[in-house]
Amino acid sequence: MGRSYGQFCGLARAAELVGERWTLLILRDLSVGPARFSELKSGLTGIAATMLTARLRDLEEAGLISKQETRVATTYELSESGRTVLPALAALSLWGASTMAAPRSGEVVTDRSLAAMLATTRTSARVSPFVVELRAPGAAAHAKVTRTGVEARPGRAENPGIIVSGQGLRALLADPSQADHLVAGGHLTTEGDSDLLTRFAAAFHAPFAAKTHA
Repeated sequence: MGRSYGQFCGLARAAELVGERWTLLILRDLSVGPARFSELKSGLTGIAATMLTARLRDLEEAGLISKQETRVATTYELSESGRTVLPALAALSLWGASTMAAPRSGEVVTDRSLAAMLATTRTSARVSPFVVELRAPGAAAHAKVTRTGVEARPGRAENPGIIVSGQGLRALLADPSQADHLVAGGHLTTEGDSDLLTRFAAAFHAPFAAKTHA
């Protein structure tokens, strides 16, 4: 793990455990399900294999992840202790999302980042259950939305009730009342039961901060 800050402080200890480059994104990707090394590497654009190996080793030593080894592959997943980090990770993700309206040059969306977004933006609204699939260039994720919760996973759904795609997705999450406007303007596309878009807008929300950066 990172060097000690020499302070008996919760934030300092947290930074020592998860403040190294790439660590939070590894935890994000594992928050939506176990993954093999190759799956993590492909979803973390720009990370070197040696760096990923080091970060996984550090997280395992800290007790935040565990690995299952078979003759076929090694799979990593969050440990029980690692899952206790998720509320803080969700809060930090929402704070970061509040500052961004559109991707910067070179920024991409991945299957697992999209799934994590679904997991962290679920509101407390009670809705009738449905399955939604989100698609972005080169990425897809889906979620089984229960009455009060959500089970989000990377990749496409087998039988989604609605499929949502388009550059207007971020705007929809920020202001659900814009759903019809975004569809009419071609910023959002839906497949399946279009009536479920209203339910999706109620179930997921990620507002912008008062001053949002692109």
